Amino acid sequence: MKKHILNSILVLSVLALSACNGGSSSTPNVPPVDPVVAKKTINVDNLGDAFTTYLLYRYRLNKELQVVLDFLKFEVDSTSGIGQCPKQGSIQQVPPGIFGKVVFNACQSEAGTVLSGSINPSYFAGTAKTTSFAFTDLSYQLSDDTEYQKLTGSFSENRNFPRSIDFKLSYTNGTRTAQYAVDITKLNLVDIKTTAISGNQHFVLTDLNDKGEAITPILSAEDGSNLTLAFDNAGAATLSLRNDSGGKVITTKSYSKAEIDDLIVGARRAKK
Repeated sequence: MKKHILNSILVLSVLALSACNGGSSSTPNVPPVDPVVAKKTINVDNLGDAFTTYLLYRYRLNKELQVVLDFLKFEVDSTSGIGQCPKQGSIQQVPPGIFGKVVFNACQSEAGTVLSGSINPSYFAGTAKTTSFAFTDLSYQLSDDTEYQKLTGSFSENRNFPRSIDFKLSYTNGTRTAQYAVDITKLNLVDIKTTAISGNQHFVLTDLNDKGEAITPILSAEDGSNLTLAFDNAGAATLSLRNDSGGKVITTKSYSKAEIDDLIVGARRAKK
């Protein structure tokens, strides 16, 4: 009898150990975790912001800059170099003459007001027929702007290319600063940097080929993400987003001309 009791205890012990070992060797059913993929600098969430940065650059160099340069056309006295502006204020050419630096004193016209600062033009003849301008602390506000901005830097016009191949401009507007520059060794690229409380941006714009001919613009970030900006004749645009140079298109987005105009107004903080 005693032997049977011992055998029963032994069997129960073995069964208990088997149950414990079996539990420890089982694998829990854990769902797989997707790998974390870092977003590129230009992505589906902010491609509109990147596009707006390009639009503001294009507006400033293609339109706004010419409006500012038109303030140089006001007549000045050949002796004193002083001229009156159409609405109020004055300009002064130092020294008087076509090559003199123009200093502004609250000069107002229908186009806007140049409050202070100066523009120093330089003219070069020859095949290039280049005209250069140096801007020093030029504080101005166009008629449809809501605030003043300050322009410093240089810009050269050259008739042999679709756009200037020599400029370095810095715009300060409130707490925002934008810098646009072309490296003389890479004439087909425009460096675009912006700094603001909301964050900084750095893009490279490719809008000319190696021959200096205009191509469909591509706005690229340092990590390779980029936007191809295709405009039609009506002023609308289609954006194509890629994660890498030459990579496949991740997504596209279209903007009408009216939507583009609204983006520019917002970026300029202009009157609607």
